[in-house]
Amino acid sequence: MKQPGFTIIEDSREQRPLDFTPYAQYGVTALRRRVRTGDYTILGFERQVVIERKSLSDAVSTLTHGRERFTREIYDRAAFATLTVLAVEASWADLSRPYPFAPGANPESIVNSLFALMLPPTNLHVFCSPSRAL
Repeated sequence: MKQPGFTIIEDSREQRPLDFTPYAQYGVTALRRRVRTGDYTILGFERQVVIERKSLSDAVSTLTHGRERFTREIYDRAAFATLTVLAVEASWADLSRPYPFAPGANPESIVNSLFALMLPPTNLHVFCSPSRAL
């Protein structure tokens, strides 16, 4: 019996795209092309599903120096997307302790910013994973 599947669209500007080949057995395929907003979406649901991927250092930078722009983007996406996900390549514990690469960044402020963005009207879903592979 063939697995019902779906196609993930990965933005052609992604410098280090995720590898979805391990999920081919479940009917998941990936297509690389320009995504209007975010880094990933689902074919046929491009306006409803927006997935943004960030490394730990990128997330910290985005929530400090780029906070105003990022917050505006999240609010803009909430106006049309049913599901907006921020996938952070770090655990919540990693986000909660001092960052050697950004000594002036306050971990408590970073975590609180994410919590605030998870509330209505944005309803951002934050997915933290301790490794890129997961």
